[in-house]
Amino acid sequence: MHLAEEWGINIPASAVALKDHKEVKIMGEVLLQYKIKGSSPDVDLEAIAKSIREKLATVDDRIKMQDGVKIEPLYFGIKGATVQFIIPEEDGMQDKLEEYIKEFEGVEDAELTFVSRL
Repeated sequence: MHLAEEWGINIPASAVALKDHKEVKIMGEVLLQYKIKGSSPDVDLEAIAKSIREKLATVDDRIKMQDGVKIEPLYFGIKGATVQFIIPEEDGMQDKLEEYIKEFEGVEDAELTFVSRL
């Protein structure tokens, strides 16, 4: 009997799995929103967003990029792209995604602007 049962809390079977008498929680998903900043006014952020989507499976095939990239002016002709991703909730996944985004030529920075568990 685990602690939740002792306290009379019902936990759905999909939330907890028992393996070798240890509780293993099945992780959910997380929505991340980034503002991707171009390095110069000449950077085509729509093309970069398209490349990010096309090559995303090389990082982890469980990461999904949402439709609807929003491009907007930031300062001195520099533009930013607001992009959303859904990632598995596990250690290191967000860091992997950020490193991947920042590797693209023309990307100055990727700032996390919103996080929500799904």
